[in-house]
Amino acid sequence: MIFEGDGKRVSKRLIAFGGYLLEDEKHRATDIMLSIAEYERQQTEMNSLKAQVDYKENQIRELKASQKREIERLRREYEQELEDEQVNICQEYELKQKKLNNSLKNARFLAKKWEDLNKNLLRIMKERANSKRGLQPKKERSGYQLLSSQEYQYIYKRDIVVKEATFNRPEITRTVTNKAFCFKTIIQSPYDAKLPILDVKLLFYKDLLKAPLKYLGVKDTHEFDESILNSNENYLFKVDVRANFRSGFMEIEILTTKQINIPEDLIIPEK
Repeated sequence: MIFEGDGKRVSKRLIAFGGYLLEDEKHRATDIMLSIAEYERQQTEMNSLKAQVDYKENQIRELKASQKREIERLRREYEQELEDEQVNICQEYELKQKKLNNSLKNARFLAKKWEDLNKNLLRIMKERANSKRGLQPKKERSGYQLLSSQEYQYIYKRDIVVKEATFNRPEITRTVTNKAFCFKTIIQSPYDAKLPILDVKLLFYKDLLKAPLKYLGVKDTHEFDESILNSNENYLFKVDVRANFRSGFMEIEILTTKQINIPEDLIIPEK
């Protein structure tokens, strides 16, 4: 049996010659029967929709490709900018390093020049001081002269424990004044009395390093504490510098735990 279309609901049944009949209460629809015109219209709509979908998919693909190209372009630009910045930084660093090296080189040159000049001035000062005081040979003498050496009582303070600490009370101490028997030696330096005292003190320590302390019979310098008083060694524990404007020279006063040696170089020559 043949039906015209119009989207009728039909069911396929075993009838003579086979075919389709309209849906009824006993037979549920199994198919939709369309006319040729309806079928062609649906096909046209489906083809149109498919074309739209294909178009949109192409647009999406092109958009993704465009985004990928843009990201790649931005990445290359960023990498190029970063590389250029690194090159600029390296060039700037090398330039600054070169300037710094030149500055350091000039500073070292000037420092060496001033050091040599200072050494020459100190040498000339010593030679003139030696000549003025009749110390010969003036180029070889240290320029130091022993003025006096005597026994001395060094007064110092220390804390003693009055009461030991307990679980509920801290230790109780008391400060007492003690006297240490030592030796005070005054040495005249070759340095002008007008020089800064701290500079002369530094020069004295430098001269001690050049001429070891054993030259004076001293083992080493040491901060004062009672342990060095009981030692068999001789320690230098205090140095003071003063300007003697009458003689025109700086004088160094040193305190030692024992009497110093008196080298020939320190003895004042007879006139």
